[in-house]
Amino acid sequence: MSKGECLSLDKQIEYFTSTVTNDLPRNFRSKLKLSHYLSKSIFLLSIGSNDYILNYFKQEMETNQNGNPEEFADYLLEQLGSKIKVNLCLMT
Repeated sequence: MSKGECLSLDKQIEYFTSTVTNDLPRNFRSKLKLSHYLSKSIFLLSIGSNDYILNYFKQEMETNQNGNPEEFADYLLEQLGSKIKVNLCLMT
């Protein structure tokens, strides 16, 4: 990854899923214990301003459209919500 490049949400989810399916099971005696551990875990999502603004301008340049910032924010929230729901279903 080059300087200033952001790790995409899809890639972060891929890494998390890999950790849950490949690495964490080695530390638990059963899938039920792992599931219980994850259900008691706290997950933090942190999005920096550069994550938002760089993707806003990137999307604007790729589509050659001046998008509304509020619509872009709604789009990002929708994407985030759907990706979290899908991955929660995969983990259960």
